Amino acid sequence: MKNENILKEISNYIKHNSIENKVTNIIEIETLVKKFIYAEYVTLYQYNKEMHSILRLDKKESLKSIEPSFLNTVIQAKSVQFDNHILSNQYYSATLDNPEKYVVRGMLVLPIIDNNQVKGLLSVFRTKRQGKNFSHQDIEKLDLLEPLLIKVFNKENIVKKELDSLILKPKTTVEKTASKDNRIEVRKLKVELEEAYAENAILMKELQKYKLTLSTLNNEIDTLRLQKDKQIKILEENQLSLENQYIEKNKKVKEHYSNLEKNNKFDVSSTFSMYQDNNREFILRDVIDRFKGTHYAYILFEIILYATNSRKKLPKINKYIKNSKWIDELIDEFYNTGQVKPILKKYPMENVISELYRYEETLFKNKIQIVINKKEVVPLSLVLDAPKLHSIIYHLLMDIYELSNGESPIKITIDYVNKELRIVISIVSEVKNNILQNMFKSNKYKQEKGREGLHIARKLIQSLSGNINSDLKESQYIHSFFIPANILDFVS
Repeated sequence: MKNENILKEISNYIKHNSIENKVTNIIEIETLVKKFIYAEYVTLYQYNKEMHSILRLDKKESLKSIEPSFLNTVIQAKSVQFDNHILSNQYYSATLDNPEKYVVRGMLVLPIIDNNQVKGLLSVFRTKRQGKNFSHQDIEKLDLLEPLLIKVFNKENIVKKELDSLILKPKTTVEKTASKDNRIEVRKLKVELEEAYAENAILMKELQKYKLTLSTLNNEIDTLRLQKDKQIKILEENQLSLENQYIEKNKKVKEHYSNLEKNNKFDVSSTFSMYQDNNREFILRDVIDRFKGTHYAYILFEIILYATNSRKKLPKINKYIKNSKWIDELIDEFYNTGQVKPILKKYPMENVISELYRYEETLFKNKIQIVINKKEVVPLSLVLDAPKLHSIIYHLLMDIYELSNGESPIKITIDYVNKELRIVISIVSEVKNNILQNMFKSNKYKQEKGREGLHIARKLIQSLSGNINSDLKESQYIHSFFIPANILDFVS
């Protein structure tokens, strides 16, 4: 069928379509376009600019998003494009560009433009079996179809005068006597034109690539900015909370210190020497100012109790403090009322063990051996309150050391059972002491004078939601305590 006849047939179906819009008219138009341009598959799409989606005219289906696809590059460029190796095109989408899953080789897409607006698309496929690539001659033929296809999307009829202007275009003739130079020049211009089209297609691909990259970078910048703002807000809130806590706790300490001074609880007899008086002032004034947070209070108690009592230093100050109610008031305020709160952090178990071996040298001057048995089930690291754990072990070691005859080693066993850290401190003693034996059996810690450290250890264990047991088996004295401890997920 000649091209003129095909155009006439297409205009006839356009006329029917303007009167009654039917899918059959569109299918006939697509069939005639196949013959006109020598194609295997042809599809007409209507473009919706607001929703940036397309709709096939030869089928009743819902709108489909157009991104990303080769069809989308044509809409953005508003110019016809083709690729004779479409399957390797970086913008080709089998789902959007070839929903019927045709076995194709080349693809050509013509945008149907009216008043500078894309109304629709004409998608044309050729197969390898046809053995013919798309060229710019195909584009020139499609230029004849565009005015007809505009009528399809506008649902208008084409008048005879418009059809004649397409069919009866003056034909150009080439004189048989055309020179060889002219033919060479024409071929040269065709090659340059095809190269320009190819270069334009490459530039359009690069432009789309840069647009996608820019969009991705902008999204990442926005995400990072939001995360940074959230982090700054959290840090500001934490800083304000810590400042308020510090002010409040500092106020309470100053009030308590002022009340103590008013009640003359720190008066020292004139019989104290200047050296001892300075030590008392250092403990009661300078040291307490360094431990304004209540969770550090137990460190202050260790300094007072074991610098003045268990280690037999500053005896006169120790006598004065024991005769006052100051220590009892502090213990009651911080331990009995539960103001010593757990501070849970990740802590390696090897640090606990190294601290215990350090006690052997510093506390006992290598006069007694510490033997540590760490069970295999103990994790490498745990979430626990390590400073309080060290203080508990310190008090219990000092307490059980009083039962030693200086020869038996102190044995420490570390175990992990039912999400609890279990530490057992034991020593074998041949010393016969009925009072101590009864004390271990009855757990009446406060009835034994001079054992304030054991009382503090018990309060510390209670503040960590743990428990302590003391037992006497034959000649072996045993302190064993449990405290909750959680394994970190990322600890191997």
